[in-house]
Amino acid sequence: MTKSDDASFYGYSPRKIVYLMRGLPSCGKSYTAKRLIGIDGVICETDEYYYTQVGDDPTNYDYSDDLLEEARRWNFKRFKKHVEEGKSPIVIDRGNSLSADSQNYARYAVDHGYDVELKEP
Repeated sequence: MTKSDDASFYGYSPRKIVYLMRGLPSCGKSYTAKRLIGIDGVICETDEYYYTQVGDDPTNYDYSDDLLEEARRWNFKRFKKHVEEGKSPIVIDRGNSLSADSQNYARYAVDHGYDVELKEP
């Protein structure tokens, strides 16, 4: 029995995983994402850009359609950083965004040894 087998036997899986959240607004994606990350995981949410990178008050959601592409790039950059650090699980909380964007996340994850699962609340 290898150390990896031993870890799996005790309920720990060394598997690296990315969850892609899907669903309509207000259906529980963010709630589900928080449950999926456990104590060691991270959530990458494009909407966080409008809280942390726009405006002066991080409690305000300063959405601007003009910044959507920048917000998507910002979130993907954060995601890549977490993948390179080996974080797991990583949850991409993006709702019903473009499937091409989802493919980019999935492709990058798989290329770096992660399993990818679509999750709905």
